[in-house]
Amino acid sequence: MILNKNIDKFVVCTCGSTEHLIRLQLFQWMNKYGETTDVDVSFEIHLVSNYSFLSRLWIGLKYIFGFKQKNGHFEDVLLNRDKAKEIILFLQDYVNSGPVDHE
Repeated sequence: MILNKNIDKFVVCTCGSTEHLIRLQLFQWMNKYGETTDVDVSFEIHLVSNYSFLSRLWIGLKYIFGFKQKNGHFEDVLLNRDKAKEIILFLQDYVNSGPVDHE
């Protein structure tokens, strides 16, 4: 299969920090005859922390040995309605983009 189209969409957290973002990707595949054969979508959640190597190592060791963080181990990406609409439009493009149905 040949990659015909690759669309990237980035949605930044409502807080405005570019350290919290969602990357949406749409891949459209075609065969050697130019017919769309498959369409895939990918979500990547990026939460960047600015901890030093030793701080991350210490956090990792505490996690391995079962130490529970007071507020959990993960952050989040906040979405307002406009950001949610962007994701919905992206997914509508995905749903309408190809003839392949995996059901």
